[in-house]
Amino acid sequence: MKAFSFRIVTNADGVEIIDPRQSTEFDSLNLRELRRYLDVEEQLYYMERRKRQQAREEEHRRKLLYKLAVLLGVI
Repeated sequence: MKAFSFRIVTNADGVEIIDPRQSTEFDSLNLRELRRYLDVEEQLYYMERRKRQQAREEEHRRKLLYKLAVLLGVI
């Protein structure tokens, strides 16, 4: 049985929180909720991908060869 690796929890004041410690099975959702979970999953994937990309760029900027190229005006 497939499941999402997170659960959307609504607080008493109406604020929704994404809890990655819980999972949500596909069968427990209706079509509207399933679509919402799919949208949230896509957004989480995009944010994680962007975070990894920024980490790679930051690592690249810290390397000595990159700093030397900037210093010499190549980049």
